[in-house]
Amino acid sequence: RYQEARDYIIKYGEMGWFMGLDQSGQEEVERFRFLAKANLYTIELLSGKRELLPEYVQFLHNNDEEVLPGLIGIAEAANLNNWDIDDLLNDFAADIEIFESYEDRGNRVYYIKLVNQLAIYYFKKQQYTVAFNYVLVSLQFSANVEADADFRTLVALFEAYRDLATPSQQEQYQTILLRGLHNEKGINLGN
Repeated sequence: RYQEARDYIIKYGEMGWFMGLDQSGQEEVERFRFLAKANLYTIELLSGKRELLPEYVQFLHNNDEEVLPGLIGIAEAANLNNWDIDDLLNDFAADIEIFESYEDRGNRVYYIKLVNQLAIYYFKKQQYTVAFNYVLVSLQFSANVEADADFRTLVALFEAYRDLATPSQQEQYQTILLRGLHNEKGINLGN
């Protein structure tokens, strides 16, 4: 329902018509205008408008705080539309590495969403080792931030492609799941 989303984004992006706004009000209007711009890029990309990708990438380079959510949208659009974004991922490789060290819950949840999309991207490209590594990283993070829906998706992804995982990746997966069991209340495995 991209058109419906566009309509709402445009509405909250143009709230400058409010009369009598003080400095704080004007700042809020500008904040919503900025968010609307970022969200419109995402909607357009998800709609398949790849031609906007270079412009959006430039927007992200100019607005560091939007890089993480922006990359999620780009990866999701790539997965939906079967785009190759290898060059773009190389361009943002240092940023992606930094995101792993974020400690606040909000950014960790965003990081999990990004890594999930990257896992899907690499599974679709049949780069299974890379995809499994992203699944394992995300499972590790998901277990720590209680992202149940993401955790279920990752387990399903791993199980769907399990036969293609290396023995080391399968062992890591098992360790993560068992660690999760040890952390559950009321479950004692006796070891």
